[in-house]
Amino acid sequence: QVLRRFLDQHDRAVFATGGGIVTDSDAFDMLLQRCTTVWLRAKPADHLDRVLKQGDTRPTAGRLHAMVDLKGLLAEREPQGRPARRRIE
Repeated sequence: QVLRRFLDQHDRAVFATGGGIVTDSDAFDMLLQRCTTVWLRAKPADHLDRVLKQGDTRPTAGRLHAMVDLKGLLAEREPQGRPARRRIE
């Protein structure tokens, strides 16, 4: 609902979503239909470093295999993110 309302209210804007948006097929389909989508693809280590530098320790807290888990998550999302119009690595 928030995404639909935002898109209805703005003809031109930059809307940054989290990587998990691709797991919500309705929301991601709406973006694909109504927006120029750009997939900012980064290496797993870059993702983890950026999050930790922001002070968020949740990705690693109590997880012995945080990097393995992150790589798995990114691999899961890879096929779902491919339809993005642009890709930046």
